[in-house]
Amino acid sequence: MVLRTLTEDERSARASALADAKVRDVEERRLAEEEAKRRNSKEGIEQAEREAAEARRKAEEERHRQDEEAKRKAELEAKKRFGEAEAKTAHGRTRRCAPAVRRCAARPRARRRRRRHRRG
Repeated sequence: MVLRTLTEDERSARASALADAKVRDVEERRLAEEEAKRRNSKEGIEQAEREAAEARRKAEEERHRQDEEAKRKAELEAKKRFGEAEAKTAHGRTRRCAPAVRRCAARPRARRRRRRHRRG
């Protein structure tokens, strides 16, 4: 099989197509590099945002932990203070105080009754 020789028009068309392919290849490489730069930049920004969000989350968890710890300590302190008082008293009063409280509450009524009887 014998290959024929290309004409001048065919050679120029072939050279033009090759030049166009080279230009397209250069342009595609440039676009790919720009896209890679954009992607890297975006990934860097997203990574920084993730790290900041993680730092905020950890700070929030630490704050909640401290709040819970303070609440627990306050409850223990309240139990220590008020628990001892409740152990000594029944419903906040000792047995000795309860009749006195009843008498004190009854006295004003008795006085009122006496006053009514004196007037009437």
